[in-house]
This record gives sequence, C-alpha cells and structure tokens, in this order.
Amino acid sequence: VRVMTVDPDRELVYIINNDNTEVDMTDWRLISKGDKPVWYVFPAHFHLGASSIVRVHTYGGVDSSGDVYWNLNTFEKVWGDNGDTASLVDAQNRLVSSFSYARWK
Repeated sequence: VRVMTVDPDRELVYIINNDNTEVDMTDWRLISKGDKPVWYVFPAHFHLGASSIVRVHTYGGVDSSGDVYWNLNTFEKVWGDNGDTASLVDAQNRLVSSFSYARWK
C-alpha cells in the first residue's frame, strides 16, 4: 500500500494497494506534514481491496470502498499550495508510505 499522489487543487489523496490481497486499514492515518500537521483516521473495518485505489477527500461526502471523506469544512485546506508531504501510517504507528510534492508559483 502506498500514497500514489496528492492533488492539492482538488484536495484529494490517492492511495493504491498493488498487492494481490486486501489490506485492513482500520485505524491507519493519513498525515499532512504541511503548515499545520493534521491527520485523517481510516474508519473501522475499512479494507482496501487487492489492486485497488481509494481516494481520500478533504471535504464532505459518504464513504464507499473507493472514496473516503475527512468531512472538514471547505475553508480548511489541508494540502499545501506550495508543497506538502502525505504520510501513511499503519495502526501500529509504522510509516507505510509517504509522498512529497513541491509547487512553485
């Protein structure tokens, strides 16, 4: 399982499971290391299927197997305009993956 990319304009993070077995991501955290460190906690019983992608949305919506929602207010931008690092940490607090990006204006 790894963070595939971050789309700061749409406030989305794509996470992929390239393995051939599903992964229980209960209590895993997606952490933004930007200006104000914040994190999303995956809900109980969330499984990422084999060869599947899940999109983590900053704002509201209804969770499904392919989309989970942080449900923050729309004025709470998480992913930095100039760059950030998205870190994926498992339930035992071990770093699983991270993805950094930088943007220049």
